Amino acid sequence: MKKILALLSLLVIGFNSSTNAQSSIEDFFEPNKTQITWLGLDFSKVKLIGQFSQFADFGNKSALNVKLEFFPDWNSMISREPSKYDVKAMIQKDRIEYNTKWVNENNKKTPNDELEAVNLPEYTNEFIAEHIKQQRYGISEGLGMLFFVEYLNKTTELAKIHFLVIDMKSREILLQKSFESKPGGIGIKNY
Repeated sequence: MKKILALLSLLVIGFNSSTNAQSSIEDFFEPNKTQITWLGLDFSKVKLIGQFSQFADFGNKSALNVKLEFFPDWNSMISREPSKYDVKAMIQKDRIEYNTKWVNENNKKTPNDELEAVNLPEYTNEFIAEHIKQQRYGISEGLGMLFFVEYLNKTTELAKIHFLVIDMKSREILLQKSFESKPGGIGIKNY
């Protein structure tokens, strides 16, 4: 997660100095100009590939265990540990709202039989944009940020995550950056 936040910081700095995008995305880079809400980690379309087992003798975890135990915990991690995951500093804001309620609700509805996969899903930008338009976040103003998690692949030890900035009124994606990264740590929670 720290690697992803560091990469996003570089993205923000690079994008801030070179963009001619519409004004609503420019608001994202202006200090305290608009409300920014951290929406969480969207696992509603994630694919779990490979064997999700714990370190040493802690046992294997089924896809359902990962969904029920870890999705909510991972989703609260950024707001629960702001000194480790300083989103405000990353986007240069004094204030940010945290509202993961709706993403958590959507994650709970993820069909159990669709969690596990053998092949990578390879979601298109159009697929992700349509998914975001269909979501209800309970917020209709300002900008929202979230991580749309495409897959967690234990076989190749890679995860693919899309960082999204969303206009909450139209639910249009204003900024999207995809990352593929290796996890680290012991146990599924930290890994």
